[in-house]
Amino acid sequence: MQESQAVFALRNDSQGTLWTAYQTQLTGTRKGSKIEIELHARVGPIVEAKSGELWVTYESGRRIARIQKDGIVVDRIDPLCRIITLNADPIDGVWAGSIGEVIRYSAHGVERFDSGAGVPKGDVRCHLPERDGSAWIATYGGGLAYLKNGRATPISRSQGLPNMALSSIQDDGRGRLWLLSNQGLIVADTAELMALVEGRAARFDPVVIGPSRGMPEGNFGSPASFRDEEGRFWFSTIDGPVRIDSRTFPYNDNPPRVQFEGVLADDVPLPKAATIEVPAATRRVVFQFTTFALTAPERVQFRTRLDGLDEAWTESGAERTVSYTGLKPREYTFRVKARNEDGVWSTASASVQIRVAPSWWETNWFRTAGLFLGLAALYAGDRIRVGVIRRRARTLLEATEGRASAEERESRLREQLAHVGRVATAGELATSLAHEVNQPLAAIVTNAQAGRRYIANDAADTKRIEDILSDIAQQGQRASDIIQRLRNFLRKHESERRSVDLNQVVRDTLPLVRRELQDHRVDLVLDLAAEPVVVDADPIQRQQVVVNLVNNACEAMSNTVGERTLEIRTDAARQRRRFEVCDSGPGIAPDIAERLFQPYVTTKATGMGLGLAICRSIVEAHGGRISADSSGKTGTRICVDLPERTLSN
Repeated sequence: MQESQAVFALRNDSQGTLWTAYQTQLTGTRKGSKIEIELHARVGPIVEAKSGELWVTYESGRRIARIQKDGIVVDRIDPLCRIITLNADPIDGVWAGSIGEVIRYSAHGVERFDSGAGVPKGDVRCHLPERDGSAWIATYGGGLAYLKNGRATPISRSQGLPNMALSSIQDDGRGRLWLLSNQGLIVADTAELMALVEGRAARFDPVVIGPSRGMPEGNFGSPASFRDEEGRFWFSTIDGPVRIDSRTFPYNDNPPRVQFEGVLADDVPLPKAATIEVPAATRRVVFQFTTFALTAPERVQFRTRLDGLDEAWTESGAERTVSYTGLKPREYTFRVKARNEDGVWSTASASVQIRVAPSWWETNWFRTAGLFLGLAALYAGDRIRVGVIRRRARTLLEATEGRASAEERESRLREQLAHVGRVATAGELATSLAHEVNQPLAAIVTNAQAGRRYIANDAADTKRIEDILSDIAQQGQRASDIIQRLRNFLRKHESERRSVDLNQVVRDTLPLVRRELQDHRVDLVLDLAAEPVVVDADPIQRQQVVVNLVNNACEAMSNTVGERTLEIRTDAARQRRRFEVCDSGPGIAPDIAERLFQPYVTTKATGMGLGLAICRSIVEAHGGRISADSSGKTGTRICVDLPERTLSN
C-alpha cells in the first residue's frame, strides 16, 4: 500500500484504464484489475501517446518513462530540463513543456524550441498540437503563443489577451479556443487568432467568463482540463472542478441593438433630423449611443466607423461616446455596432448622418476669388523672376566673356614662359650641344684632309674616296639634324596640339640631353611601352617637359656616390597615359616636398626654380597631372598622367 493517498496526476487512457499517480507509485485500474509501477520518485504529468504508450514524468519532471499497455517500462528519457506538462500529438509522439521551452518527441527525433524560436518566458503549462505539426502553447506568465515551422508567434495583452497567466487550452471543434486563466475562462475565435498570427489583424476580441459569471480563477493540475466522453469540458479551479458544455455557448445569443442618444457640437446638443447639420467652425463633434442589455451591460463592447473619414472599424470598448475633431466640410455617416457579453454582435449597424457646414473661407466663391488672386500673384511673381533671370544672365555673360579673355591672356603668358624656359634650358645645354655639333664637324674635317692626301699622292683609290665622301655626307647630316632639333626646340610658335606618341617624343629628345647624361656619368634605362602611347599634345612642349625632367634628375645625382641610374618609362595599360622619370639620387628634402612644383623653388645654388613649375604648367594645360614621389629608400620618381587619346588616321 502506498504511503500517501495524495493524488498527483490522473489519466484515463483509450482502453478504459484509470491511471493514478501517488507520490512515487503509478497505479492503473481497469474492471477490477490493477497494475502497480514503482518509479522511486515523485510522479508528475501522465499522457497517452497515439501509439497507446503511456508517457509519465517523475523525479520532479527531470525524467520521463515510456510504459507499454501491459505496464512494462520500455524506456527512460533524460529530457535535459524539468518537464512541467505533457500533451499527446494527434499524429505521432508527445509534446513536453518546460520553463520557456517546448520539446517535441516523435519518430523523427527530438525538437527543442526556446526563446530563440519565440517561445514566451514562463512555465509552459499546456500544448494544443494540430495535425499540420503546429501547436498552441499556453504559458503561466508569458501568455499565449502559436508555434509553426519552428517559429513561435507570441500573443499578449497588447494584442487583446485579457490575462497572461494561462493553465490550459481546449478546442471545442466550433472554431473557438477555451483558455483557462487566473481571470477565469477566455473564449477566443480561432479565425481571429489566426488573422493576428498571420499579420492580417492587430488585435483579437475574446470573451471573458470570470468570477462575476460564476467561473473561479483557474488552477494548474495534471491535467488542468480535459474533455469527457459526452464532449463537456472539465476545468481545475481554486474552488474545485468546473464543468462547461461548450455546445450551449453562447449562453446569450440575442444580438444587442444600438440606440443613438444625440450628437454634440462643441458640447452643444444638435437637433435630431434625417441629416444633422453641424455648424461651421465646429472644433469637436461627439456621438452618444447606448444599448439595452438585460445581463452584464458593463461587458457590452462597441465598434465604430465614420464613413468618409475612417477606412476600417475602430474598437471603442465599453465607451458609449466617440468624438472627432477638425472634420472638413462635407457629409458623413457614423456607424456603430455592439457585442454582448458572449461575443454576439449586432446583426446590422446603427447609423446617423451629419453634414458639416463650411466656414466663409471654405466656400466656393471664396476659393474662386482666391484662385484668381493666386494666379495673378503667380503671374506677377513670374514676371519678376524672368526679370531677375535676365539680369543674372547678362551678368553671367559679362563674367564669362571676361573669364575667356583672362584665359586667353593666361594661355599667351604660359606659352611665353614655356619659350623662355626652353631658351634658358638651351643656354644650360650650350656646352653639351656644342660638343654634339663639334663631333660631326671634326669628323668632316678629318675625312676631307684624308681625301686630299689620297688625291695628292696619286694613290687614288676610288672605293676609299667614295667611303670618305659618304662619311662626310653622314656627319654633315648629323650636324644638320642637331642644329634643326635645337632650332625647333627654341622656335617661338603658337601651341599646336595633335596626336603624338610619347615613345617617339622620348626618342627625339634624347639627342638633346645625351651629352648631359655622359657628363654626369648617368646610365640611361628605357622602359618604353611596346605599343604607341598616344596623347593629344604639343610635341615641342612635350620635349621641353622631358628635357627639364632629365636635367633635374642628372643634377640631383651629381653628388651621388656609386651607380647613377636614370629610368624613363611609358605606360599605355590604363585609361590615363603615364610617363615616368626615376633617378637614383638622394630624393626630395621634406621641407620642399610640398612646394616642389611652385615657381622659384630650387635646391641649386645657380638655379632659377622655374623648370618644374613650367613642367606643371604645360602638363595641366594639357589636362594632365604631375606628381613627385620620394617615399623609397633613395631616388625620386616624377609621374606625368595625361588623358587617353586615340591616334587619328
